[in-house]
Amino acid sequence: MKPRSTGRLFAAVLMGLLYGLYIHRDIDTWSHRGREAFLAYQGHRFDRDMLVPRHSIAGVVGAVIFVCLFILIYELIAAGVAKLVEHGEEKPLGPGQIL
Repeated sequence: MKPRSTGRLFAAVLMGLLYGLYIHRDIDTWSHRGREAFLAYQGHRFDRDMLVPRHSIAGVVGAVIFVCLFILIYELIAAGVAKLVEHGEEKPLGPGQIL
């Protein structure tokens, strides 16, 4: 497998694992706090964020910035792992070369 492909695979698995752990922690937190606390928080969040009209341009710009940062982090992880894999691979010896 090419080092670049290995890096991308590792980056995708790592980011998926971290996101899964985040979701698990969030579910665990709200299950400990209880149904009433969760519903009260969601009601407060709805009143704060959903009732106030917002411009669509702010959401679009925010989403573009978020996606760009996500892709940047993904590519940095992939490039780092690819460098590590490429550096760790042994290069085949040519004719007449000695260990």
